[in-house]
Amino acid sequence: MSGSGTGNTDEHRPAKSIAPLTWSELRGLSGVGVLAVAWFSLPALFGFWLLAEIDAVSDLFEAWQADPGFVVALLIYVAVFAVTSGLGLLPTYAQAFL
Repeated sequence: MSGSGTGNTDEHRPAKSIAPLTWSELRGLSGVGVLAVAWFSLPALFGFWLLAEIDAVSDLFEAWQADPGFVVALLIYVAVFAVTSGLGLLPTYAQAFL
């Protein structure tokens, strides 16, 4: 028997407000801010640097290819590509030009 006005009123309660962050909590977020700035700026900076130094980097990879062989040069390139793009240090378009 469902009577009107009697029953669970949880659905009609207003949501609890969220308390503002304390200073210690805000200080704990400073690392996140540094990481956000790094992930925003480093790919562009390193990408432009890589494009500016494309000849030197290309010569370096060609030297690796001539000395230890093509397979080792390819493995080095793949490892550098995976680490720098995976960590967000270099944009993949700049590395793809190589």
